[in-house]
Amino acid sequence: MFVQIMSIVRNNAYLANVTIYANVFSDKAMHELAKSCKRLEMLHIDGYKNELLVTDKGVTALALGCQHLTKLTLGNCK
Repeated sequence: MFVQIMSIVRNNAYLANVTIYANVFSDKAMHELAKSCKRLEMLHIDGYKNELLVTDKGVTALALGCQHLTKLTLGNCK
């Protein structure tokens, strides 16, 4: 799942609004989003059936890398 999501975001650097429902999502994925989606404005991530493995480090990387981000929603986080 991670590889598929990252393939999409790497090839769409102009994404502004993203919703991701994933069984596994971690700080590594947040770092990749921060590097690839500099124009991101809104992000919703839901762990769906499992909990997200996102920590303060992942959220900080996203905030620093995506300076246009105005809304972040994380569902089913640990």
